[in-house]
Amino acid sequence: VDDRRPCALEIRKPPAYVLITRQPASQRPSSSYYLERGLLPVEPRDNQNSSRLVRLDPDNFDTQVLADADVIVLDHPGRLSQDTIRHLAALLRRGRGILYVAAEP
Repeated sequence: VDDRRPCALEIRKPPAYVLITRQPASQRPSSSYYLERGLLPVEPRDNQNSSRLVRLDPDNFDTQVLADADVIVLDHPGRLSQDTIRHLAALLRRGRGILYVAAEP
């Protein structure tokens, strides 16, 4: 009986996100909260899932955190410093995904 079929699956790890926002994580409802829920629809139960999304305040810019991100999301970042803009532009030129959510001024 020939009822076996070999198959190969490529399983990629989920993307790592960095959410650059001035809105605190405790502020609900807020656009950054809904973005976070859209990127990670299931509330993390352990540290493994929560490490897939890191909130980053633009004033406390961490280049190492950005280096580990697959996608950078900006929501209500306010005015960014020239160094931050240069760093984000360099990452964009190297092919990093950046999503800028346009909102009210």
